[in-house]
Amino acid sequence: MAQSTAQVPEELIQQLHQATDRFHAAREELERWMAASEYRHQQRIAAAGERLRDAEREVEEIEKRISDLLHRPV
Repeated sequence: MAQSTAQVPEELIQQLHQATDRFHAAREELERWMAASEYRHQQRIAAAGERLRDAEREVEEIEKRISDLLHRPV
């Protein structure tokens, strides 16, 4: 496989870092709610789980954009 000489723009790298940070924060929030025991607990867990899935999709989309850029023919 030929190596690509494409460069990943710094803005895209920053987006990935920010998305990854949001993903980790969403995961931590979900884990906190799962450990908590209070009123409307299940609803909060569901909402935190949805935020985690959204953050995960965002990371995956940015990683795909980076991968597409790196594997683009020169």
